[in-house]
Amino acid sequence: MIHWIRKLFQSFFRSSGDEPEKGEPSGSRHVILREIREERDSRFLDATLHDDRLEIMGLDRGDSVERYFGEREYEWRWSVEAEGLAKLQEVLDVDDPDQLLPALKARFSGEAAAGLQTFLDTNQVSYKAWSRTGD
Repeated sequence: MIHWIRKLFQSFFRSSGDEPEKGEPSGSRHVILREIREERDSRFLDATLHDDRLEIMGLDRGDSVERYFGEREYEWRWSVEAEGLAKLQEVLDVDDPDQLLPALKARFSGEAAAGLQTFLDTNQVSYKAWSRTGD
């Protein structure tokens, strides 16, 4: 199911001039930051590094989401483009762009993923945001 959601996000947000991506992101180009499944809730967050941007996508579902939003599903996407990527590398103290995803995973995996947006905002890492609630 997560594979289908990722493909939906990718096709929905792809710029009109982009060629479709072939296959799954691989190697150090993609990390799962959070994948939690409980009896009545699930939370998922991943990050994909493209040549020109970092995409962070999340999907939360279940009772907890309904208590907070009044809907059972919350989806979001943050796109960190070139300027923001440079700033993110700086604040994570990463010289090599190939180390960006491992650094994100080391700092923001599991429950720590909830602090990622605050970290981006506090460190003035620019990003574009999209979100929706609803089933």
